Amino acid sequence: MNFEDLLTEQRNRHSTHIDQADSNEMVDIINREDQRVGRSVQKQLPQVAEAINLATKRFDKGGRLIYIGAGTSGRLGVLDATELRPTYGLEESQTFGIIAGGPEAMFHTIEGVEDSGELAEENLKDASVTEKDIVIGIAASGATNYTVSALAYAKKQGALTIALACVPESPLEKNADVAICQSWDQKSLLVQP
Repeated sequence: MNFEDLLTEQRNRHSTHIDQADSNEMVDIINREDQRVGRSVQKQLPQVAEAINLATKRFDKGGRLIYIGAGTSGRLGVLDATELRPTYGLEESQTFGIIAGGPEAMFHTIEGVEDSGELAEENLKDASVTEKDIVIGIAASGATNYTVSALAYAKKQGALTIALACVPESPLEKNADVAICQSWDQKSLLVQP
């Protein structure tokens, strides 16, 4: 797979001139593109509900909700897990996030860790993932080796695996019991060569 060919690495034709726009036009472009997110999420509501239903069964039996990812995706998982605690009165042991490169990667870029499937397995072994657990792998591209390997390992342990990605039919999705992946016509957004 060529990283440069991934849909998430392409330019959005609706915002190619954003650097030349005045601030009013700039925020209008951003707002208009942000509205596409809600429509995309709406198409994934059945998968979101399925993930909730399956995760609830395991969580109620003592399973843990574990987010895992690299870079920004990993940071968002750590933030969501952290916010769940005070919002729902959960303990740190019940929900947490794992980011490639460890806690330092929350604030600093650590190159290369996103490519390490071995690191993902090691991190999940350290967390003692079992069949009771729910592992949510987050990767915008759906192809980050760290996250793909994490879901593959979690699935082998019998954990419920959930994929979150911005592209359909990704390697991440292949290792997921439930895939919540973008389904809108992304090609209409691309700059045509």
